[in-house]
Amino acid sequence: MAEAQDYIDITPQSAGGPGSAGKKMAHFQEMEINQILFNPSRLTQEGVQEKIKIWKHSNNKHVQLKYSSMLDRCKEFAKSETLPDGRLVLSRDIDDKPNWMTLAKIQTPKKSEALTNDNPKKSV
Repeated sequence: MAEAQDYIDITPQSAGGPGSAGKKMAHFQEMEINQILFNPSRLTQEGVQEKIKIWKHSNNKHVQLKYSSMLDRCKEFAKSETLPDGRLVLSRDIDDKPNWMTLAKIQTPKKSEALTNDNPKKSV
């Protein structure tokens, strides 16, 4: 018979690693569980991936696990979209308008930006 738990384990499967420590557990507060499952900040999947990338530079493993869990367990993400200028929408406001977009355009270089004598290819 299984023991009753007073918490919900929503740790992503990728959080644990091999070794004697076994699977690492994350204990989220109720507010964090609501953020993970219901996405009140209306992030898109790309927005959650961007948050993970941002928090990778931090020592705060708890927040990293929170966004990894959100990517695995969220019930509803905001609609993903690429704008005509090539930017990705990472979040939407309550009226479904984009309110956080990537700064770098996601496009392939134009043919006019091909290598020239002024812009030689750098050797590795």
